[in-house]
Order: sequence, then C-alpha cells, then structure tokens
Amino acid sequence: MIGIIYKIKCLETGEFYIGSSFNINLRFSNHLSNKNDCKSKPIIERNNYKFSILQCIETININSLHLYENLYILIGWKTKLCINSKIAYRTKNIDLFLKNK
Repeated sequence: MIGIIYKIKCLETGEFYIGSSFNINLRFSNHLSNKNDCKSKPIIERNNYKFSILQCIETININSLHLYENLYILIGWKTKLCINSKIAYRTKNIDLFLKNK
C-alpha cells in the first residue's frame, strides 16, 4: 500500500498540521467538512492555506504509516508552529519519550 504524509500550512500564521492517509482525497475532504473536529480546523477556516504532500511511502499497514507521520510531527513540534496536539500512534515507549522531552 502507498501511504501519504501531508501538511496543511496556514499562509497567514505559518502554523501547520501534519497528517497521513492511504486515501488522500477522502482524508482531505474530511478536513474540508463542516464536521471537521481535527486540529486542522482553524487553518481550514482561515481559508488561506497550502496543502502539500511531504512523502509517499510504500508500507504494509496503518501503524507503519503512523510511525513515519510521527517523525514529521516530532520535528514540527520543535518549530513551535506544528499544531498537532498528539502523535498519531501511541506506545508506552513513545509516551515515555514524550514525557521526558
């Protein structure tokens, strides 16, 4: 399966959201939906954003894709502009790492 890591960046504030999906069209339509309760909502509502694909990854399952996504999120948190409030896939090791960061 081909997974996609993507970014939605606000062109006004510089804030960005990182996500992943195996079906990017469906996932992006979810971001645009009125029912969007994702952290991307404020960026989408400002209606001044850029959607970009960061990486296409051949992977075997959603857990593997989430691990790649988390690398982008963890790097993004260092910029203070990444608005993801949590990582995509949690394990005890990752929770321990985050507690000590």
